[in-house]
Amino acid sequence: MPKDKGPQWHHVRCDSHDQSKPGNLLTGQCLYSDKKFVGGAFRIRGHLIGNKNIGLKPCASAQDAVVSQFSDIENK
Repeated sequence: MPKDKGPQWHHVRCDSHDQSKPGNLLTGQCLYSDKKFVGGAFRIRGHLIGNKNIGLKPCASAQDAVVSQFSDIENK
């Protein structure tokens, strides 16, 4: 988990940084599902709560409290 990056990082296992992607993006896996992705905080929150604007469905396995926490953050 990247240090001091925000609460969303507690919900993924960070595998590595993808040197082939612009900005040296993180590759990680959701702790609640087997979903793997490349991206950062926005992508993690998008996976947990869903983000129709970028084509992400909500994580079906995330706890309601987690979804609520990040929905509140996104709606501020």
